[in-house]
This record gives sequence, structure tokens and C-alpha cells, in this order.
Amino acid sequence: MPRPKIPEKKCDGTPKCVSYKTSTPAQNGKHCHTNCGHSAETLSGDVWCEETKSGNRVGDGKCNYWGQHKPSMPTKWCSATETCANWKPYPAPGACPTQCGVGGSSYSGSVKCLYVNGQSADDSVCYRQHGGNSRPGNPIRHCAAKNWGSGNCFVSAPRGQWGGCYNIYGGCNEEMREGWDGEERRECFGSGHLSCVSGYTSGNHKYIGCHRGGNNCYQNRL
Repeated sequence: MPRPKIPEKKCDGTPKCVSYKTSTPAQNGKHCHTNCGHSAETLSGDVWCEETKSGNRVGDGKCNYWGQHKPSMPTKWCSATETCANWKPYPAPGACPTQCGVGGSSYSGSVKCLYVNGQSADDSVCYRQHGGNSRPGNPIRHCAAKNWGSGNCFVSAPRGQWGGCYNIYGGCNEEMREGWDGEERRECFGSGHLSCVSGYTSGNHKYIGCHRGGNNCYQNRL
């Protein structure tokens, strides 16, 4: 009697081996912000089904076929960063003096640290955000001297003699020298008289010689 064949059963191939994999936000290149002006947020990682041998990503159904539990997605909570702030310069208050006889001077403004919403911030905030040497210098306003005899600070100075008073060029003396007629007569209303004055100041004029007033004549000056 011939020997019977060994019984055999042909089995279909099984799906490829797979498993769930995860990656953190940091592994995906996501990190909490360290600079100013960012709201709180949650960073997400990743979860996927991967073929064990090839390393290829496949649909979750491949892992579910084997009854694998899908893990939770890794996350990272990031707190809000502080409000941004900047240095703001303020010019010196007021303006340069306009009165004559004032020496040159400099006036210092100020620099403050302000949040971008306009609220005041401690200087340490701006130093922390912009660096230890970031604070600009105070704005400086340089005011030129308003010396007598320069610019529009006019001085009547001695220029010879006229009737016991100093005689200067321009102003009343010019009108007297030219005879007080024509334009000069109309401007100065007649011959007028000079008077001696010394150190008298009126507006931007300082008289240290002859001056004639009382009839709207041009004031004596250089």
C-alpha cells in the first residue's frame, strides 16, 4: 500500500508587522518662545503607525488590525512671554532762551523704558530684552549764547561825540546826520533829541551810548 501524503494546509500571508510611534514637539523642532510678545500655547508632537521593517509610515488601520492601542500625542505647554518694551527718548522740556544776555547752555532730556502698549516699564525690562548696553543717551539740546552785540541782540556803542553824548551809526543818529528830512523825517517825526544812557536794556536792545526816545524813532544800534 502506498504511503499517504502528509496533510498540508496553505496559509495566506499576514499583514506586515507594525507599531505605533511617537515624537515630542522638541523632536519635531518645536520649542517654546523665549523672546517677548508671545501668547501662551500648547505645542503638539506626532503619533503614527509605522512598518517595523521598512520604517515607512502607514495608516492607523494597520496598527489597529493587530489591536494596538494608539498612544496620546505628546504635547508641551508654553507660558506667555512678557510684553515687549522699547527705549523711548524724550527731548528736554521747553525751548532755548530767547532773551539777550544769556550764556550758552545745554539741557538734558530723558530716556524711559515703555511697554509697547504705552505703559511704563522698569529699565531692567528693556535691558533684559535688548541687552546691557542698549539704553541710548539722553537727548541733549544745545542752546547758543545770546550775547549782546551778536545776532539780534543789538548794542548802542560809542562812536565819537555829539553834543556831549556818544554818537553812533544808524538809528536816531543817522536821521540827525542826514538832516531829518524826506524818509527820515517821516520815520522819526521831526528832529528829536539824543540823551545819554548807560547800560539801559529794552527788549533785545542794550544802550551804552546815545539813545533818543519819545517819538518812535528807530532805536540806536550798530
